[in-house]
Amino acid sequence: MTTLLLTEQVTREDRGAEGNYVLYGSSCAQITEEAEYVKKVFLQLSLFCSFLCFSRKHVSGNEAESQNSGWSGSCSPVARTMKETEEQLLLVSRENQVLKIKLEATREAGVQALRSASQKLYENYQTRSEELKKSHENEKKQIQTYNLQQEEKLQQSSENTSRLAEGIREKCTRIAEMEKRVQRMEEEKKTLMEKKMSFEKRLQQMMSRNEDSKRCLDLQRQISTLQEQICHLRRVIQAQHHSLRGVIQEAEELNNELRSQDKKIGNLTEKLTALETQNKELKDRVEFWSGQPKTKVSKAVWT
Repeated sequence: MTTLLLTEQVTREDRGAEGNYVLYGSSCAQITEEAEYVKKVFLQLSLFCSFLCFSRKHVSGNEAESQNSGWSGSCSPVARTMKETEEQLLLVSRENQVLKIKLEATREAGVQALRSASQKLYENYQTRSEELKKSHENEKKQIQTYNLQQEEKLQQSSENTSRLAEGIREKCTRIAEMEKRVQRMEEEKKTLMEKKMSFEKRLQQMMSRNEDSKRCLDLQRQISTLQEQICHLRRVIQAQHHSLRGVIQEAEELNNELRSQDKKIGNLTEKLTALETQNKELKDRVEFWSGQPKTKVSKAVWT
């Protein structure tokens, strides 16, 4: 008698809330587990089929011997074992079909989940890329506008500097002319004073010698005229000194304003340099995001 021994029977049922199998977005490990399970079932089926073929041949031989010896085939234990084995084999075959359906559902769910995740990732990337590009464009426009304003200020400061420099040159020229004029007046005053002193000395000599009174009167009138000229020159020189101090003060104020404009120009130049650097960085960013290749969502392939 040949006995069939079922060494391993693997059954697995995964049921949802209503008893039907539901699996969405399964992981690769779960799919691999299902595949290994199916392989085991196929292996068992192969073993059963081999054993079944062998048993049928053996049973056929035994039935022939039993008929010769007068035994009934329906009462043979081997026949009952074969029937039980066929029932078990049918059950395993049904389970195998169910597992195939589950495996296909798992694969399809995995493909759909991967495709959906890839599409969502691509859409998020595109949205973020457009947002960054728009943000960089707006920031670039703001920097360019501010840069233009700073350039206009720099141009205005440069014009003011040129105007101040021209004003200072004019003041310096005027100061030099006034100083020369005052110097000439001082020299003329000195000459008049020397001439007056000479006339006064001569008058004293004439009066000491009791010379002609008419000549003495003429000399006194000349001395008086010289004195008036000297007084006039003193007043003019004093006024010239006052004007000269005013012009010098104006020149100093212009010079201070010129230094202030130079400092402002230096600050504006530094700002423009920094803005040009930022503008270049933003330009590179915009070119980078604009030049990014658009990623296509590929179909998932399960093997």
